[in-house]
Amino acid sequence: MPHWPPNYPSTGQIEKILTLLGNPQQKLPPVIHVTGTNGKGSVIAFLKHIFMEHGLTAHIFTSPHLLQFNENFIIANQMITDDLIYNLTEEIRGKLHNIINPSFFEYQTALALLAFSKVKADICIIECGMGARNDPTGILTNKLASVITPITLDHQEYLGDSIEAIAAHKAYVMKGAQIAINAPQTNMATTLLTNYSKLVNCEIINHQIDYDFDIANNQLAYIDISREKISYYNLPTIQGDHQITNLAVALSVIKNQSLFKFEDQLINQAITKTCWPGRLENMSHFISDTIPGNSEIWFDGAHNEAGAFALAKWLATQSSDKENLIIYGRSENKNHHQFLQHLNHNNKIIFTVVKNEPLSESKFNFTKFLKNHPQYNIKIFDNLESIFSDHLNKSFPPLRIIICGSLYLYRDLHQISQMRSR
Repeated sequence: MPHWPPNYPSTGQIEKILTLLGNPQQKLPPVIHVTGTNGKGSVIAFLKHIFMEHGLTAHIFTSPHLLQFNENFIIANQMITDDLIYNLTEEIRGKLHNIINPSFFEYQTALALLAFSKVKADICIIECGMGARNDPTGILTNKLASVITPITLDHQEYLGDSIEAIAAHKAYVMKGAQIAINAPQTNMATTLLTNYSKLVNCEIINHQIDYDFDIANNQLAYIDISREKISYYNLPTIQGDHQITNLAVALSVIKNQSLFKFEDQLINQAITKTCWPGRLENMSHFISDTIPGNSEIWFDGAHNEAGAFALAKWLATQSSDKENLIIYGRSENKNHHQFLQHLNHNNKIIFTVVKNEPLSESKFNFTKFLKNHPQYNIKIFDNLESIFSDHLNKSFPPLRIIICGSLYLYRDLHQISQMRSR
């Protein structure tokens, strides 16, 4: 993690921050701006590999990171170095000193835009932190394309408690964009987004109106409705049916932009190479000494109801020769029932406090939750390490262990593996 800034509150002054830095947002390659609830990282991963397979360079800003802060910043296809983070951080601190104290995400956004403005690239792909209306990345204009991945309930305390309210926040991603690619949404969300696109003069490409997709002969059939054309592509190697949706959205971006030309053969090669850590990632090589023989360990970044639903669908497709064990940890004050209701059928569930989560749900609060929801039979543990060291052993039948709920559990798992390998 960088040495600065401390945990300042949001200022809402990203425009002033960037002005003090010389307006780096005005010196970027063409921008693809991505928002939505689920699938943003996967769509970006597909786009990244498609661009790279065609010999193009991309700047990419995503969040949060899994293991190291540098993951958030890809400069011309390469992860940012520690030295460059330090030097850019000092440049930002020097120019903002005694004028404005940015929040951490405002600093991250400024760091990304400043880094990207200094290095040539063919494309710049930037993920919204949350929403779009009040997000620091909302400063971007003159965008090649905006992308709205599936919108579901998440961050309701900031974005509203309905799909439509959240969609109203996400809609702002279309400001300054030539086109917007809209993933499968509820009818109300699509109507809202379409109406907003007219207000900001952005051409919106809607699922089932302008494009569609299906599986045919073990391939993705991409249906370009507006051009009356069907193209066939490899299926994603990333696990989960929802990744087919994410791939179709990425394909819609490249098929509807006018700046670059792409070849189907290279697109197929890129699809095969695309991976996205922490999304139904097979991690069975971790901690194999303490789990029953022939067991599996999977990590999935599912952290909201839609993610839990997608995970449950994937589990339903898996063989029945292993017992499913869900290890679940979460940040505090989340709706546990909304998430767990999809996973409480024929699966054992364990709750853990998340060591690397700054605001992890506590054992005390989760115990209260269980008292109010007697339909759940869930054991509670202090941390992930205690589950593997004190609970699981070779006497269990073969297990399919799925760790989910908080991305910070990914760090917990890696730290356990590193300690045991010493």
